[in-house]
Amino acid sequence: MQVTLAIIDDDLQLLSLIGTHFEQCPGFAPPLLFNEGKTAIQKLARRKVDIALVDLLLPGDSGLRVIRRIAEKGLARQIIAFTNCDDDATIGEALASGATGYLLKGMPLADLAHGLLRCLRGEPVVSPPVLRSLIARYRKPKPPGLSEILSPAELRVIELGAAGHDCKTVASLLGLSVATVYVHNKRIAKKLGVPNRLAAIVKFKESGGGASANAAPATAAA
Repeated sequence: MQVTLAIIDDDLQLLSLIGTHFEQCPGFAPPLLFNEGKTAIQKLARRKVDIALVDLLLPGDSGLRVIRRIAEKGLARQIIAFTNCDDDATIGEALASGATGYLLKGMPLADLAHGLLRCLRGEPVVSPPVLRSLIARYRKPKPPGLSEILSPAELRVIELGAAGHDCKTVASLLGLSVATVYVHNKRIAKKLGVPNRLAAIVKFKESGGGASANAAPATAAA
């Protein structure tokens, strides 16, 4: 059975070029061509297709609205956004509107045909630049560890504080003056983005930094 395809794009030259390609493309029936969304919706309501290839910058009804209406009415098995827009916001809107794929214009027509066939097999069809953008958008950077935020001396101070020692005891155990311990605590709180020593200790423990808090302290002064 041949794949039925609707192409909706107001660029008449591109529409003709792609239409001619798919007329001669094995496995595809001659495509339905539309240069605006309203007529496309009306025609597709009477003749559903396997794939709708939709430009996002259409006159009148926007491509996003056309995609939404095709999806809501079930007028195509697959809906592919076909556009020059590669910004994150537009990609997100298209996918949220019901697009099942996102391809950028300018790709070889043979690759376009292969991509459309893949989408009917349930494979995700996304141009590589779009895929990279999506990955970068949702990949969460690894937060820096405490050893990257605090100096070794500060780590020793907060470890002992987390173990329940007061500033005077911490100073004695580390061979520091109490004033120096106060300075360390002030810097630690600032680096951890908290108002005081107690809040810093709480954040330190929540981060898992309290695991070694009961280890034997260093005896050399920082």
